[in-house]
Amino acid sequence: MPRVETVAADTSFHARLRSGFGYPLRGAALPTCVVLPLIHYAGLLPGYIGALASALVWAATRRYADHPLRMEIDAQRQQLASPA
Repeated sequence: MPRVETVAADTSFHARLRSGFGYPLRGAALPTCVVLPLIHYAGLLPGYIGALASALVWAATRRYADHPLRMEIDAQRQQLASPA
């Protein structure tokens, strides 16, 4: 798993906010942020096909959103498991 950069505690809120808005421009985040909304149009297909497509898109969106949370939980578990 790639190492996540941390921000120094004395960094100003403005600098943190600016770097936060730059997140979608890094790596695979930009194509994902473009493709997921476009794929949501699959829900407009008629009948069960549209409902199934919509459910699959929501599952993919949820999985994409859960990734940073999983990384944070893993990092906290490593901190707790390592002897101080």
